[in-house]
Amino acid sequence: MPHDPFDYRPADYPPFAVTVDVAVFTIRHDALLVLLIERGGEPFLGARALPGGFVRLDEDLDQAAARELAEETGLSQGAWHLEQLAAYGDPRRDPRMRVVTVAYWAICAELPAVRGGGDATTAVLTPVEEIDRGRVRLAFDHERIVADAVERARSRLEHTTLAAQFCPPEFTIGELRRVYETVWNTRLDAGNFLRNVRGSRAFREVTASRAFGEGAEARRVRRGRPASRWTVAERPGAALTWPLARRPPGRDRRAGTPVAADVAASPPRRAVRGRLRERPAESPPGPAQDIDDFRETFGGGIVAAESLPASVRDVETRADGPNDEGTWAVADAAPAYGARAPAADRTATTDRPVADAAPPYGSRAPTGAERRSAVAGRVPATRDDYLDEPAVTRFVEWLRPLVSGDEPFRHEYWMLKPVRRWSCDSLWDAFDQYAWHGGFEANQDQLDGLAARLRRAVERRDADGFVKAAIDVLKWGGVTANNAKALHALGSRALPTFVDASDLLAPTGADTSTLDGVRYMNSGWTKVYSLMLDGFPIYDGRVGAALGYLVRRHCEGDRLEAVPEPLRFRWQPGQGRHNRNPSAGPFLFPRLSAAQPRQWAECNVRAAWILGELCDEGRFGELPPSRRLRALEAALFMIGYELPLPG
Repeated sequence: MPHDPFDYRPADYPPFAVTVDVAVFTIRHDALLVLLIERGGEPFLGARALPGGFVRLDEDLDQAAARELAEETGLSQGAWHLEQLAAYGDPRRDPRMRVVTVAYWAICAELPAVRGGGDATTAVLTPVEEIDRGRVRLAFDHERIVADAVERARSRLEHTTLAAQFCPPEFTIGELRRVYETVWNTRLDAGNFLRNVRGSRAFREVTASRAFGEGAEARRVRRGRPASRWTVAERPGAALTWPLARRPPGRDRRAGTPVAADVAASPPRRAVRGRLRERPAESPPGPAQDIDDFRETFGGGIVAAESLPASVRDVETRADGPNDEGTWAVADAAPAYGARAPAADRTATTDRPVADAAPPYGSRAPTGAERRSAVAGRVPATRDDYLDEPAVTRFVEWLRPLVSGDEPFRHEYWMLKPVRRWSCDSLWDAFDQYAWHGGFEANQDQLDGLAARLRRAVERRDADGFVKAAIDVLKWGGVTANNAKALHALGSRALPTFVDASDLLAPTGADTSTLDGVRYMNSGWTKVYSLMLDGFPIYDGRVGAALGYLVRRHCEGDRLEAVPEPLRFRWQPGQGRHNRNPSAGPFLFPRLSAAQPRQWAECNVRAAWILGELCDEGRFGELPPSRRLRALEAALFMIGYELPLPG
């Protein structure tokens, strides 16, 4: 009897299942994040895991991966770059039965708000670093899958244009370089990176900056020109003709951070012409050094700050607001944290999905219900409700002894004008060292005069007088430029526009859900509103950085797992290389943007509510009532000039 090739019985073979798991990566705040879900069923109930599930009989692997992403996270098909990674078939990887999983990895630049679905109770973005360090444990063998996916992404970035998938369709060279630095976890020389991108021929310049003449005048113009924008010349993921190969990272002598000395295969560097001599890193530069000599051009491009000698790399050359004297290097002071929160109360201060240690496998996280309930709630929009929010209440009570002086607060950094090491031992000490326009009192007298002019113009409905007074406020703050042009463009409409906005921002009756009517808000306009209103502090990049830093220290001291949503104060980078980003580890703070005036206004109003609760404490309360809030704002302004680097 002839042999039948199809004569076999499935029951003769041991059964096993096939699943797909997907590691979705994105970048936010210069951190590589991976999308995780909290499992809503056994095994590993309540544990963190990659989104995934069983493959159906009528679908292929790619379809199964896309379906599971949509079901468990709400991501729509086509919103990502998806690649197959590897298959994992350890017989003991799933306690239910023999399960082979096919892993995928994906890149999603503009990741929308994710949600749990299917058998996932929540979905949350988690820093990859937290998984690498063992702070976040994953179900099954998903830690291995994440590690393999990260390495695959790093390798693919060396040879393809996939780094652009983390960026918008058009991006700057700086944005592209930060993607490589974030994924590779290293620092790259900006000049070499630019030459390698140009040499790869896989990226093309879509909006080139104008070319100017030579000499000092040309250099001054170049510093203010917009950055060139680039895009991918071929399809996403196309091979690079000039690979951007990684090198084993060394150590930066100054900061102790990983740094790649170069990008491989870089063309020869041209020498930098200049009169400045390199100094030891521990010796601050003299004020007479000619920084412009280090801004010589390579074929029309400016030397990037990373390629300057260490002795001048951190020197600030342009002011971005009041008292921006410049900085040399930050000293990573380690002040004492506030009192720890009792273990029973910590869950009440967490308003978002958290990125920290998952519960033991096989058991439900004891705080899972509380976390999901907190995520579903909104940040209170009125003053009393906001200050009654548990997370805000705990932060205010943690901050109160620092304001009163009952607990120390140590902070230090190098300043340039004049060259000296700035340090404080308390918030009052930070205020006492405020130096701008002749010190705090002389400065306040000037502000009182400007406030009187603004309010008089509002009272008399004097549109021209209001514009002139507002421009003088901007001049005081060193933030005139485009703001003055906007005022002149508004003309007679400036007065009603800012009066209507100030009505919405008044701290006593503000409702943050109605701030869409505030159309003008940045580091200049906040100064104008602050002088138009009582109890409304100036909220610029430095004040935001200081508030975020205080929140971060509170979270670290209370051992929270993430920054509560009501306390995510936004910050803004300065013009130099000093650090103003309060983010560290799982504690992430978003940036300020003048293109998002409502978010800036929200931060300003919330800062007014919190500082208004505290400005009567300690020696601040001994000042005249009109000076108290401004003095506390001045202390934050000095602290926010430079923040310690994480780690």
